[in-house]
Amino acid sequence: MDGDNVIDTFAVGHFFGRDEQPVRQIWKFIVVYMEQGPQALPKDMVIGTSTSRSWANCFLWAKSYCDIFLPIPLVNWVAAALVTCMRWLVMQSCKEPVWPAEIEATSAIEPNDPHQWAEPRFTGEFAKDDKVWAAMLARAKRRDKQEL
Repeated sequence: MDGDNVIDTFAVGHFFGRDEQPVRQIWKFIVVYMEQGPQALPKDMVIGTSTSRSWANCFLWAKSYCDIFLPIPLVNWVAAALVTCMRWLVMQSCKEPVWPAEIEATSAIEPNDPHQWAEPRFTGEFAKDDKVWAAMLARAKRRDKQEL
C-alpha cells in the first residue's frame, strides 16, 4: 500500500469458468475464517493446491484444466504440454507476496498450533489419504445437491 493506493496485488482462487459459485465458496471460507476464527471452519478440510513453482505442479494444473475442455486424448495431451510450459513461465515471472514486518509479526504461527494446516508439496498430495479423499467426495456431493 501507498497510503490509500494499492500498488501490489496477488490472486486468491483461480479461474472457474462461468460458474461463480466456487469463487463465492472461497470468499465465504475467508470471511468465516476472518470473522469467526479457524475453529469455525470444517474439520475435514485440507489445502489441496501447492504453491510450489515445480514442473509437476504446473503439469497437474494444466492437465486438470485441459481435461475440462478437451475430451480428445491426443489433443488433450498436446494442449496440456503447451499449457504446462506456459504456466511454468508465468509462475517463474511471479513474485511471492512480501508483507510488512508488522503484518508478519502478528501473523506468525506457533509451531504446535492445532489450527495450522499442512501445506502439500505438490497439488493433490493429500488426496492420497483415503479419509481426505472421502471427505473431498462428500463435500463435492453436498455442493452438487445444493446446486440442484
